[in-house]
Amino acid sequence: MKQLETFIPKTHPRLIEDNDEAYQDSLHLAAIIISCIAMGATVLSMVITYVQRDKQIMRIQQVEFLFLLLGGLLLVSIGSLLNALPPTNPICVSVVWLVNLGYTFEFVPLIVKVAAINRLMVAAQQMRRLELHLASVYGSVLAIAFLVGVGLTIWTAVDPPQSSYELTLTEGEGSFGEAIIDRTYFCQSEEEFWYYLGVSWQL
Repeated sequence: MKQLETFIPKTHPRLIEDNDEAYQDSLHLAAIIISCIAMGATVLSMVITYVQRDKQIMRIQQVEFLFLLLGGLLLVSIGSLLNALPPTNPICVSVVWLVNLGYTFEFVPLIVKVAAINRLMVAAQQMRRLELHLASVYGSVLAIAFLVGVGLTIWTAVDPPQSSYELTLTEGEGSFGEAIIDRTYFCQSEEEFWYYLGVSWQL
């Protein structure tokens, strides 16, 4: 019965209205504010890191790795901001690229660095000398980021995220008795496999 109640014959008069209020509620406004705060805090952290780059603690922590991590955080923050805006085709594609590349540069450097430290610890326990070259460490990060970029390129070329919409029957009526239908926009690819793959990578 519920499906019958929401079903409208094609010949029935209808009035389709864009549901702009969906992007003006408190949840979306809070998301925009939090994204802007995260962007500002990330940029401030990058400036402070650059200013303090010559200090010993910064050199020990590898300033380059810190910039990679902060750059990833900045990309995710920008993607989160765009995700809270009304979707268009460019925004849908940009969100996918920014969020996935952002998570890559945010977590991969940490994983690579922890793996390098573990190698040094194992070598020390075995009384072996081990030399780590920064070029190989950075190369690992860039190689993984390159693979992610290739995957995103394939996604964008084969089944790009596009601005789609969903129609919802409301109880309102127009001035001539026509049924009012809300049209809500969202980002979607033809196959949900791509989103599952992206979420799996982020996890």
